[in-house]
Amino acid sequence: YAPPGSQKSFVLEHQVARLNEEELAKPLGRRAFYVYARQGIRPRDLVRRVAVACGCRTSNDLDPMLANIRFDFQHHRVVLVVDEAQHLSLECLETLRELLDQPPYFSLLLAGSHDLKTKFDQFSATLEQWNSRLIAKVRLPGLERAEAVGIIEREIGELLNTRRSQTEARKLIDTLITGATVRDAFEGNRTYINVRTLTNALDRIKSARIEATTAEVLQEEQ
Repeated sequence: YAPPGSQKSFVLEHQVARLNEEELAKPLGRRAFYVYARQGIRPRDLVRRVAVACGCRTSNDLDPMLANIRFDFQHHRVVLVVDEAQHLSLECLETLRELLDQPPYFSLLLAGSHDLKTKFDQFSATLEQWNSRLIAKVRLPGLERAEAVGIIEREIGELLNTRRSQTEARKLIDTLITGATVRDAFEGNRTYINVRTLTNALDRIKSARIEATTAEVLQEEQ
């Protein structure tokens, strides 16, 4: 789990694609599938999304879809990544547990915001079977300042190095990072850098720079 805007979804999708690229050619290779859990999703819709992600046949009934998924991957080690898992109801979680507890014993990675951890903490008694199966609860640290500086320098490094003094460049970097830093809604004494806010600000700077360059070229041509 991690704060919103930490880009965990991008990382998860990338890792799923990378593993499948490495393993797809192997007849008994491992597999990974990514599923997005929307707000208010129901067990049947969730399993249908799982089946679609896995390339399995779908139907209007849960049991046939679960049977198809288990049959198609009976000889594979599979990890199912469920993103925005804080949206899952207790019924959805219990339905997913069938894939975890029955052959071929899928592995599950649930990713979401702090609400995900809160759900497991608040309903620990109801989710007793789940809590006994959890290997780890990992809190992602979010974007570090050094990483944010690296992103800024990579994206607009030319502008920083050629158009501004070192003092001005450092001031712009500080301004961008400060503008993307938000207070953690679940832990008010902590803050984190919102990657989406930072990259949006960088995109605006690059767009403005392109427009300015285009205007300069047009003026020279005239």
